[in-house]
Amino acid sequence: MSSADLPSNRLSFDVLPPINFSNPSPPSQELAALLNATVTDDDYNFSCDGSDFGRVDDIYDCLSALERVGRTRDRVPFAQRGAPGVGQSIFPLSWRWMGQRGTCYIEPVLRPGAQIGSNSLYKIREAASALITHCAARQGQGGMVTNIGGDNNLAVTLGVYEPHGNVVCVGQKTFVASCREIVVGMPVSRQNQYFGSPKEPRMEVEVPHTIDSNDDKCSMKILTANRYGMSDMTSWYKAWEAATAVFFMCIGARRKGTFRGLGKTSYKCLIDERLLTMYTGYNHELFITIAGP
Repeated sequence: MSSADLPSNRLSFDVLPPINFSNPSPPSQELAALLNATVTDDDYNFSCDGSDFGRVDDIYDCLSALERVGRTRDRVPFAQRGAPGVGQSIFPLSWRWMGQRGTCYIEPVLRPGAQIGSNSLYKIREAASALITHCAARQGQGGMVTNIGGDNNLAVTLGVYEPHGNVVCVGQKTFVASCREIVVGMPVSRQNQYFGSPKEPRMEVEVPHTIDSNDDKCSMKILTANRYGMSDMTSWYKAWEAATAVFFMCIGARRKGTFRGLGKTSYKCLIDERLLTMYTGYNHELFITIAGP
């Protein structure tokens, strides 16, 4: 599937996730409050699991992610973007809030079998705070909390994003709202596809591949540093995860950003090691960059 075959590249929604990019409370005070907190809602069901959600080594980044969750009390519908029968007036999933270091994230998810869930950001933030206390602060693990209120079709996960070190922030003057529109609306299919040159027989998504915001103030490009036209494999979901990391680590700080190492194929055995180092410096050839005009 080429760039032109993707319908408009991006979905548009009436409900966009609000984000607070202000500095969080002093970490030492916030952490002390979490450690001393008593989770008062006995209805919460916690599942702490470091193997599924990661080991939390940077709890301060989880606090940074928590500060970025909205506090509105109005209930809104949450649904998977692109699902059959889902319109524009939803809070589109997949979505996550990440800390400023890109290691920790808070993500609302639909419970198995649910097509839509209804809750407020205030309730999601409360559940995320309890999850940080119960799993991260006390056990050093990520996890999931269910039975969080609303129609109880939503759960909240706390996870660790390992490839945050692949993000490099440069420059200044980006448009946060415009870039958020791209992250919210880009494809999130988990099926692996070949990204590459149209000359490559396996190619399913042509690169360079560009997704622009409606106001043309932000652009996301998926590029390849492989000059031999070889395809590399990844999923749109992995691309979305990378773009989200760039958004929270770089765009939120009003800087441009790049994520390198998106693909799965290593070309070390196919081209000269010295040439590889000179040409890219990375084993994996796909990368994402998000910047303004």
